[in-house]
Amino acid sequence: MKSDPGMLLVVDDNEMNRDILSRRLTRLGYVVIVAENGQSALNMLLEHKFDLVLLDIEMPGIDGIAVLKLIRTTYSMSELPVIMVTARGESTDIVGALELGANDYIMKPLDLAVVPARVRTQLALKRASDEVRMLASQLEARNTLIRNIFGRYVASEVVDKLLASPEALEFGGELRMVTVLVADLRGFTLISEGPFTPVQVVHMLNNFLGTMTKIIADHHGIVDEILGDGMLAFFGAPSEQPDHAQRAVGCAVAMQQAMTSVNAYNQTHGLPELSMGIGIHTGEAIVGNIGSETRSKYSVVGKHVNLAARLESYCCGNQILISEATLSHTGAIVRIDGQFIVHPKGVADPVTVYEAGGIATYNSFLPRYTDELQALHQAITVNCAIIDEKSISEETFAGSLTRLSAKAAEIVTTRAVSPLTNIAIYLLPDNFTDQTTCLYGKVVAYAGDVDNCVCVRFTCMLPQTRAVLADLLHRNSQN
Repeated sequence: MKSDPGMLLVVDDNEMNRDILSRRLTRLGYVVIVAENGQSALNMLLEHKFDLVLLDIEMPGIDGIAVLKLIRTTYSMSELPVIMVTARGESTDIVGALELGANDYIMKPLDLAVVPARVRTQLALKRASDEVRMLASQLEARNTLIRNIFGRYVASEVVDKLLASPEALEFGGELRMVTVLVADLRGFTLISEGPFTPVQVVHMLNNFLGTMTKIIADHHGIVDEILGDGMLAFFGAPSEQPDHAQRAVGCAVAMQQAMTSVNAYNQTHGLPELSMGIGIHTGEAIVGNIGSETRSKYSVVGKHVNLAARLESYCCGNQILISEATLSHTGAIVRIDGQFIVHPKGVADPVTVYEAGGIATYNSFLPRYTDELQALHQAITVNCAIIDEKSISEETFAGSLTRLSAKAAEIVTTRAVSPLTNIAIYLLPDNFTDQTTCLYGKVVAYAGDVDNCVCVRFTCMLPQTRAVLADLLHRNSQN
């Protein structure tokens, strides 16, 4: 017998019955408190934590059945066992008490050998139930801790999968049809090297990434990787998602729409306006746990991931480019604002790329790009340099701005520049160190009948540069 076998409440309006039960159970090591009526019993339950109640049915005032009903509004059968003590031998009375939540019953006159046995049985069941609840609570606390810690680094769906089946931690992968989304800020190198402190840059990135990762999670995508100012996500794993392509496009539209709030935050905190490009491609890829024994992650790999990244690199700001494979999976619900053919590095055949402007499934659409260039009364001489990946070439070439707006320009250059080329434009030709007079752009098309005349959409500039452009446009309109 344990030193603390339990605390019992004996409820009976008959003093002799209370005394007999109390003495017998006390000798067996139980702590016993007695109550002479139903109201007294209810008061005792408020003051003490009992392990079991022996409850007489026939009592004046609040009878045992009424007390049982009130007990069950607070305690379940496993939390507080109740053994009914009754002189009623009718089966309907016994069944009625059991249906109301009694754990057991004992007939009067009391058999003092049976009572302790019934008490021991119910207490053993209660302790087993208490242990199960404690283990479940500990498991939930552990799982919550795991979600809180690892949820910052991997998607919640991956955490849930690991918690549900620990064997999912094993290395390996499977071939799945997925849709890959790659997003990246335009020209962030210019911003990070501009007149902002490291703290400001980190705050700007955290706000941007926090906003975007939440949108991806809301669309049940998996954030595979965050690389500085960009991210890679995929849809269709680990959970099956027949509509993974639609989810990816809907997610991309929501991400571009959210840039309004991101830039409102930036403006409030004296930070520059940001723009983002998104590339999306659908295909079979390997998904699974990839890495080493010391460091691994749930990831996606394959040529289709690389193609999504290539599509993203062709984007201007606020643009979503999707592949023909993604479009075929989504169907006619995607609004297409344009298309062109590209020859991505590492891909043998030409690829048709579509600009997605919205998706009907989510009733979500982006404003169409519009712009009106002003013809400049006097061409503005600039210097240009090719941006390859994120590095600016040291070799520069001259150009002349002939038409201009706050979003784009027509430039006649001294060398041929192909569409989709990223270029840096220096508004002060003799000063290549002042970032406030530099802006980034992407060549989107050849323009006019003049050789080497191209249309460039601006992708990134500092607030000071935007002010310089505004001044140029204002002075041009006054002439």
